[in-house]
Amino acid sequence: PGHVYIAPGNSHHVKVAMLDKLVFKFSADDLVSGHRPSIDMLFESTAHALHSQAAGILLTGMGADGAKGLLTMRNNGGHTIAQDEETSLIYGMPRVAAQLGAAKEILSLSSIGEYLSAKVDLFDTEQHKDQYSDENAGIFANETHSANRNLITPLTEIKEAFK
Repeated sequence: PGHVYIAPGNSHHVKVAMLDKLVFKFSADDLVSGHRPSIDMLFESTAHALHSQAAGILLTGMGADGAKGLLTMRNNGGHTIAQDEETSLIYGMPRVAAQLGAAKEILSLSSIGEYLSAKVDLFDTEQHKDQYSDENAGIFANETHSANRNLITPLTEIKEAFK
């Protein structure tokens, strides 16, 4: 809880599962739509693990990666957001999400943090700390890779960055 894990580029995907606790794992699966890591894979696994407790945000970027996964998340009751065209440097991925109806909210970059703070209880990790674990990732799948700990950022810093 309270951390963001980033998969190494062109090396591993990040998957999420709910076992007795929420777990994540790095996976060296094949490319998904030409990408590894794939946002679609992350969002889809999160949608299936957390259902209505999931939240996905698709920010500026080229292509369509993440749009189908965001749609899966929305269809499973999750909170979904895409960055608006005006504040996107490249309005590719958020555009596809909007066209698919994957984004419940389309917001400016500066409004996303405020929305999350008001609508989604994602940042109260103390309240939910017994539900989360990255220590049990090994039981999630056959192959487990350790997190690259130097890429972890506290969620409170992420929250502040979106204000």
